[in-house]
Amino acid sequence: MQAVHAVQAVVGFKPGELTQVDTTPLWIKVLGEGGKVVSAELTTLIDVLCHSLPVLMIVPVVIGDGPVGQRSGGRATRAFH
Repeated sequence: MQAVHAVQAVVGFKPGELTQVDTTPLWIKVLGEGGKVVSAELTTLIDVLCHSLPVLMIVPVVIGDGPVGQRSGGRATRAFH
């Protein structure tokens, strides 16, 4: 017999109680460090209850070591503690 996993909806009761982070590549170029033209991405924090964007930032894309033309590094954003 297989275990059955229940699915439960997660609901926020106050604004800011439950948020989601999303990062999306943008079709724009920006000036990065040293004035070099680089690709950018948009990182947003979305409030699940009221669907607002309390945080929105555009940052340069970070390319890691790996196959040429493929993105294998991390994001330019860092974790906040």
